[in-house]
Amino acid sequence: MKRILNIFCLTMLLICLSSCKDISHIPINAKMFMDENNVQQPDKKADNVSDNGLESGDEMSVFDVPPKNAIEIPWERIGREAINGRENRVMYIPSFLDEEQQILYKMAEDAYRQLTIHNEGFGSDESGEHIEIDNRTYIQANGLYTKWDDFERAMLQLFTAEYLKQLLSPYRYTDSLGQEHFIHQFVQHEENLYYSYGARGGNITFIRIDKFELVEQTEEIIRFDVVGLYFDEYSPTLDGSTHTVARPLEMVNTADGWRFSLFNVPY
Repeated sequence: MKRILNIFCLTMLLICLSSCKDISHIPINAKMFMDENNVQQPDKKADNVSDNGLESGDEMSVFDVPPKNAIEIPWERIGREAINGRENRVMYIPSFLDEEQQILYKMAEDAYRQLTIHNEGFGSDESGEHIEIDNRTYIQANGLYTKWDDFERAMLQLFTAEYLKQLLSPYRYTDSLGQEHFIHQFVQHEENLYYSYGARGGNITFIRIDKFELVEQTEEIIRFDVVGLYFDEYSPTLDGSTHTVARPLEMVNTADGWRFSLFNVPY
């Protein structure tokens, strides 16, 4: 009943949003889930389609094989990547999650990237106030979130409080002079949200997601792996031997609904 009520509330939000272009006044939870209609259930597999998605007689490169146990949806990002000629790309979400959990995965994956990999301040344009904290420049966010409380409340709709604290903890960086620095991705200054623009880069041997693999699924916890396919060594010719690496994810059913207590991406 709780899951049905949650989906009904999300659906009503989408109906209200369908005729609205300016989303600045929309409550934070509505913004987070306004793309629910992009989550599609897979079509019935044709007789001539194998488990890896290839039709009989087809030849696909190692990059083109769709992952197992996955649903394909339109590729969407918050920030610059959303408008840089990527309208034809797709992303994949686990097929063994229910509709509400799939929405959660989709939003958590994008948030996780902003928190750990490529920080653009959730769509900010770097024109905000610049401040210095511990010899590090932070920019006032002017994207999806501008206030720290709104940002924190939105992240707590995706991650447990304990795990969010871990994601927001500073990471250690050693500069060319051998000096250590501790850098936060996001900081609070007064009531406002500030971010440290930058990216850690990706794994250059990563090819694609190979599959999502369910480990455990109960009414209280879901554990699964995202399995990435990688070249054994970086190959400028984009060929060579490959291997896979599994990275764990975990969802827990809290009093407020499902939240991620562990997240990972393969790239």
